[in-house]
Amino acid sequence: MIDRTVDRFCRDYPTTAPAVLVRRVELRLQYLAKLLRGKVTLAQHRHLLVDSGWLATLLACLQFDLGDRDGAEASQAAAYTFAHEAEHEELLAWTHELLAWWALVDHRYDEVIEHARTGLAIAPHTSAGVQLAVQEAKGWSRLGDAKRADEALRMAGTALSRLPRPEHPEHHFVFDASKLSFYAATCYTWLGDRQHARDQAEQVIHQCLEIPGQVRWPIRLAETRIDLGLVAAGEGEIDEACELGRQALASERKSGSTLGRVAELDAVLMRGHPDVAEVVDLHEQFQAARRALT
Repeated sequence: MIDRTVDRFCRDYPTTAPAVLVRRVELRLQYLAKLLRGKVTLAQHRHLLVDSGWLATLLACLQFDLGDRDGAEASQAAAYTFAHEAEHEELLAWTHELLAWWALVDHRYDEVIEHARTGLAIAPHTSAGVQLAVQEAKGWSRLGDAKRADEALRMAGTALSRLPRPEHPEHHFVFDASKLSFYAATCYTWLGDRQHARDQAEQVIHQCLEIPGQVRWPIRLAETRIDLGLVAAGEGEIDEACELGRQALASERKSGSTLGRVAELDAVLMRGHPDVAEVVDLHEQFQAARRALT
């Protein structure tokens, strides 16, 4: 029963409002803490530690999405403790992935690569390993090293090919094949490779919207639209870039890094076209969204 609840919460992450899900996760963690204080066997104790670790890792993601950095860091530390005590390698690797993600958002690109490599060494043949390889690729992309970024992306693809096809690709801690295109689009955007960025991004858009009337991965869709917006801005298509930025801001589900991606597009447009009405309008919408988060 506990395992099913943990699994459901992880599968709810892509589409459920963080403020709604965070409370459910907190309540379940409190329940598990009570069970851990009770009389259980060693095997049961480890099982509870693992479940608590997954929930603490998920909670860190949700808190970061809500702008609660202190809470997210405390939850990451708790998840690390649970993973270490349970000797669970993949869970431990995911706690390092959180640090890589946050370092990327903070523009600490050398640390992104350091955290990614640390986690990757712990659990290379897991979904966490694939995610960490991708984070390394993003770090190299930000540093402008196309060769190393491509090497990391290829490593991620090789690791992914050895994993079984996921039954529930919406699970936040399961790496599905379509997610690789999502990250590759961003890497190529940052590297200035517009054609490859557009090719990968269009695949992601199709995957997100292939079911009529449903957005399968709202966060991916929003951030991929930013990639396409940056490509459009680089090609002088300012109206298109602004429209893609507005669509990203309109997403009901954003991650803790989504507004940072919008900030990239906003900065490019404001630097090059500060007097264009569409650019000013997007800038004002972005500022309002940032104020609402904080």
